[in-house]
Amino acid sequence: MYVFDCGYVDYERFDQMTGDGYFFVSRLKKNAVIREVHSFSLPPESTVLSDKNSLYWFHTKLKNVF
Repeated sequence: MYVFDCGYVDYERFDQMTGDGYFFVSRLKKNAVIREVHSFSLPPESTVLSDKNSLYWFHTKLKNVF
């Protein structure tokens, strides 16, 4: 398992890691486009804010090849 800080956001790398079978945890930026797949329950005394399995989307910049 890999853990990333909010300052490291590389959606293409996250996508590659997921395809390679890696699991990771990251705080996403506020404007991230995600869809929650499943929300896991937490014990009442937990300091964890949320535990969710989500899908995310990213946009790539198109390069002008001409």
